[in-house]
Amino acid sequence: MKSYDDEKEQDRIAELETQSFYRRLMPYGSADVRAAIDFFIDAGLDGDDLADQVNEFSEDTGTKIAEVDICYVAYDHILQMARNKISEVLGYDFQNDLETGTEFYTYGNFMCTTYDYSEEARKDLTERLEAATDEQKDELRDDKFVVCFLRRVDIDALDEKKVGP
Repeated sequence: MKSYDDEKEQDRIAELETQSFYRRLMPYGSADVRAAIDFFIDAGLDGDDLADQVNEFSEDTGTKIAEVDICYVAYDHILQMARNKISEVLGYDFQNDLETGTEFYTYGNFMCTTYDYSEEARKDLTERLEAATDEQKDELRDDKFVVCFLRRVDIDALDEKKVGP
């Protein structure tokens, strides 16, 4: 083991070795981590929540942590939580009840992960949200997962109507 007389040199080397340590244990690129965490923050979650979801995904699927697409995990978690809430409130499962077109699903591609869906799916969900009662809309508006998901798929059916000119 090397010994360093200069404290600044030791600090510099310790910082480099710390970065090396993190890269070895966490193989994700910093842009992927940032994209996934940014998305979780938008839904009212944090980095600890993301780590929990990545670990759960790894265990549930038998995928090595190093091979997990963390952005896919983040997007799919939000999708499933929004799906559950919308289904609970409206009795409509926008991933399984669509009769034509491609329903909403998560297209994983690391920091380029997105939601994929047909225009029919988007239109159907929009119409169902617009037809909801004011109470149902309020309940959905209060759910951060629903709001985050709808924002990502450009559905504004829950926006409060403006009064006046």
